[in-house]
Amino acid sequence: MHWRRTVKSLLEIFKEQQATNDKKKKGNYPFQHRGESSTQALVRTTSKLFHDTKYNCAQELTTYLRSLGAVPQEHDNKSVLYHRFVGNRFHIYFLSSGCLYYNSKSIINFFNDVFPPKNAVPTAVYNSLQLEDLTIACQALGIIGKVLTGPWMKLLGMKENRCILDLNQHFKEAYDNVTAWSVDSSPLLQQDAPCAFSSVKVKKDSVFDSLVESTAFDEATCNLIQKLC
Repeated sequence: MHWRRTVKSLLEIFKEQQATNDKKKKGNYPFQHRGESSTQALVRTTSKLFHDTKYNCAQELTTYLRSLGAVPQEHDNKSVLYHRFVGNRFHIYFLSSGCLYYNSKSIINFFNDVFPPKNAVPTAVYNSLQLEDLTIACQALGIIGKVLTGPWMKLLGMKENRCILDLNQHFKEAYDNVTAWSVDSSPLLQQDAPCAFSSVKVKKDSVFDSLVESTAFDEATCNLIQKLC
């Protein structure tokens, strides 16, 4: 099982599923590239609001979120509110989706109360964050990041996994867990959510807490995760 190909397949499922949904919506996404799903476009473009000064809100948005104590606990030492998007980084969609889900309500409030969006990209991000299906998609990707892709990155850094052959047992374990989640993913929305790899613990932080907090969309999120698995 080629792990990068597996993650690419997860994202392809998002593209196919959301292509139909996007056609039903009025308007379009001015930040969406050809071949992207709306969720991928939202995750990528939100990074620009934090890291690209041409949108004129990076400093104000960062200051506002910090004033709310919105820096995820996992990243306190680095003070990371939202990661700079680099498309060829493994795990970036999953990591950033979790951060976006965690901060989404605060970003909406920022545009409502502090800094009304003044051009197409901030406006598109603001509008997209209020769409239920994109909220569910970000939650699903963020959860997968916590239990699968994030632990995988940590697993690669362990000294005992220097040889590719050492990873075979981990591949098999992850395959078995993902197969089980394709039938019932509800355990992933719990505080004791299991990790795909028994040798790695799920990173519990404020992002994780927000991802597993019960909402009216729990069933939809579970269904989406099951389709991805």
